[in-house]
Amino acid sequence: MLKKTAIFFTLIFTLMACSSGEDVPDRTSTLDETTPVKDTPDIVKAEPEPLEDELSKKEQQSEQEHKDDEEKEVAPKKSEHTLISPSTGLKIEEGSYPHFAAVIENSIQARPQSGLSQADLVFEMKTEGDISRYIAFFHDDIPERVGPVRSARHYFLPLANMLHTSFIHYGGSPQAYERLATTATSHIDGMTNDNVFSRDRNRQAPHNAYLYPERLSLGSQEKFQPYWQYSTDKPSTNMEAKDISFSYNDFTAVQYKWDEEKERYIRYQEGTPQQDRETNRYIYADNIIFLEAEHTSIPGDTSNRIDIRLSGEGKATILSQGTLLEGAWKNENGKLLIIDEYNKTVQLTPGKTWVQIIEPGTPITVH
Repeated sequence: MLKKTAIFFTLIFTLMACSSGEDVPDRTSTLDETTPVKDTPDIVKAEPEPLEDELSKKEQQSEQEHKDDEEKEVAPKKSEHTLISPSTGLKIEEGSYPHFAAVIENSIQARPQSGLSQADLVFEMKTEGDISRYIAFFHDDIPERVGPVRSARHYFLPLANMLHTSFIHYGGSPQAYERLATTATSHIDGMTNDNVFSRDRNRQAPHNAYLYPERLSLGSQEKFQPYWQYSTDKPSTNMEAKDISFSYNDFTAVQYKWDEEKERYIRYQEGTPQQDRETNRYIYADNIIFLEAEHTSIPGDTSNRIDIRLSGEGKATILSQGTLLEGAWKNENGKLLIIDEYNKTVQLTPGKTWVQIIEPGTPITVH
């Protein structure tokens, strides 16, 4: 019998002051059909397979069609020398790996997104209006295009800094531009550097600016250091977690279902398995981490923007290999550490990781 557990996050973090200067107009408001982004010919988008029940014949057929691609994604490339990926813990071919993080939209108009199935690490968190956005990190497997790329918020920047990578966005809030002006964040802004973007004519602005990574000139990058620790050992917990659901808003109900055969979590959004627009691959996670962080309104902001505190420490819930482990997170010298109840570093399963940053008290249902 499935055991249903409701987990409520309740920890509130210390309010960290955010510097504010003269109010800067939100440059995202200029993203319309006249924004100077290169047009691309009409793009024939991959149509998702029709979906019935969660394990319908159509789903199984689609999974089989992409089996070879997925095996290539997780298997070491043919080479005399391999190394361990610092972003997934998987074996990869020895060589130089450009890496970057991009802000990807998750409004209804942006779905399905492009490139998400190839991201090594994805953070999801709220913006104003309770709409969530992704900060997707790419290292092992670079997609042909990524998007729709949208504007930055100031609390996205510490994540890019933690990963020591180039941060790619299209516009930003006044608070984001203020912080970019006072930090050493390496970033590419589509408002001033649109040559790496093209518009998809099948979608309306501002939901149609797509990044083409092959156009990036990232130059000399710092070698990406392992962000978390990985192990193939079974997590030290007896709590099962085969079906997890929560919601950011009325139109972003998220669910993860454990796939016994492939031993990973398939991500669902609004009751449907989430697929990549480009490849039709199902989006999955080997690890899911819930981080509880304080969300507050920014005083005097006429657009009702928010702040999310990623300093200090708080409660974390880690799901991996069909199990649930309760622990904590803490920001130590700009790096997010995940620890267990004994204050030991949690080792993740090699593979893809999704980090869900949520408000304290957000209900999560686990079966």
